Amino acid sequence: MTKGVHYKVDFTTFARLLGFGSGDRYADTIQTENVMKTEDIVFAYERRGLADGKIVGLKSFYYAMNNLFRETINPKGGDSTSLRKYAKNLLARMALGSDAFSISRFIWAELSDSLDDARNDLSYAPYIMYIIERVSDIEFKKDVEHRPYRLT
Repeated sequence: MTKGVHYKVDFTTFARLLGFGSGDRYADTIQTENVMKTEDIVFAYERRGLADGKIVGLKSFYYAMNNLFRETINPKGGDSTSLRKYAKNLLARMALGSDAFSISRFIWAELSDSLDDARNDLSYAPYIMYIIERVSDIEFKKDVEHRPYRLT
């Protein structure tokens, strides 16, 4: 990249560079919703009466989806036993008959929040690196090869 050259990536460009089409860009935005409470997602638990906002007790489908979200669009550090922030909303969108949501806008909004709050680690760094590589045509040297996430 030439010194002094700046690249601006807006949301539409961000979504396009990640391979999302216009259907995703115009789908619902989860971040405009209130963060769901545990009682809003009791359907995701094997035993509704024991729904407590933790991952223990989730039906296997929702447990697997939560793990996939934590490794991809909603990275999470720290306590891995609790459903964090919009995780409940994401799981609710996986229920039969739920409306589609914009994955690219979800990542964009979460990335924006993490950049505004210095307490957050930058869990979205791989997305940023990917965008920089695509826009600048420069490939970063990587120390390790990241393997695909495999559910156990």
